[in-house]
Parts: sequence; C-alpha cells; structure tokens
Amino acid sequence: MKRPASSSIPIILLAVASSILAATGCTPSIGDACESSTDCDSNHVCDLSQTGGYCTISPCPRAGCPGGSVCVRFDRLSSWCMQSCSIFDYCRDDYRCVTDFIDCDGNLVDPFCNQVAGEPAGQGDDGAGSGVRDANEG
Repeated sequence: MKRPASSSIPIILLAVASSILAATGCTPSIGDACESSTDCDSNHVCDLSQTGGYCTISPCPRAGCPGGSVCVRFDRLSSWCMQSCSIFDYCRDDYRCVTDFIDCDGNLVDPFCNQVAGEPAGQGDDGAGSGVRDANEG
C-alpha cells in the first residue's frame, strides 16, 4: 500500500480542520443581521422591519431568551428577544444601546440593542410587516 507523500499531510490536516470549523462555526445570535429566517438560528426569525434584518425570537419563550439577549415587551400583544448591550458590549451599526426603556407593565428593561429612530421599516418575513419597534417612544 502506498503512503501519502509527507507534503500532502498538512493539506489533509487543513481540510479536516476547516471541516470541523465549518460544522461548529459561528451560530447566528439574537440581534444579528439577516435577509431571511434561514440566516438565523433554527428557532429564530428574521425581523425585516428592523434595519438590515434582526434575528430574534417572538414571542419570548417562557424559559426566557437565550444568553446575551433580553425579553422586551413593546406592547401587551408582543414580546421580542433583543440583543443585550452595555457600555462594553456594543450594538451593530445603525443600532444603539437603549438603557432607559420602560415596558408596557411599567418595568425598566435591561439594556438592549434597537435600531436608531427614524430608520425606514421593511416588511416582515411573511410580507405583512410587523412594524418598527420604536423603543425611543417608550
């Protein structure tokens, strides 16, 4: 049996390492940009009413939102998992860290990333348009 040439071993190792990284690569997170729900994690949806799309879960799960996100109730009928932020955890471009949002029950919500007010709204995945969640209006 013929052994592989020693010069091909690094190439084989590189191919195996690339396959492992591709299989365990970055999983989309709450708040990531998206063009459709297939760009998000399996139980997330792409909210296209948000600038650049926004991977989220709606309504928030009873068990709570995934790590790195917070449940925000913009009104009594809807809740959304939004990316958490702080002075050290930044939001992506066209988004800001909302630190003073009071939800529909009068509770101060932990800081979260939301689109900058005045950005145009798109249509939701279903074409119905879920509307801009404007945390700046309170």
